[in-house]
Amino acid sequence: MKKLLMFSGIVMMLLSGCGDDKITLNDITKNGLSKLEKGMTKEQVTKILKSEPDTVQKVGNYELWIYEGVVQDKKNEDLSRYKNFTVKFKDGKLDYTGYFGCKLAQVED
Repeated sequence: MKKLLMFSGIVMMLLSGCGDDKITLNDITKNGLSKLEKGMTKEQVTKILKSEPDTVQKVGNYELWIYEGVVQDKKNEDLSRYKNFTVKFKDGKLDYTGYFGCKLAQVED
């Protein structure tokens, strides 16, 4: 009985993360990119993108914010791409934004 209760508790903890309403990479980039300007503060960028980055890397006076996700191809909705949207700060001010990514393999039914 103890094992069953313990197993049930673990399952409930795992399932509680399934309803996560994390904003998608499509949502982050479609509304905010044109509003980002070189020299903005981190607070201004966060307010525009409406999301915290998935990864933060600090190197010297640089800080990289990386947003990861799958985005739908604009020309072909059946095609998805895995992309990273990178925001680079230098001395606490926005210095650069850009993408890198790859096509995802399509799986045949």
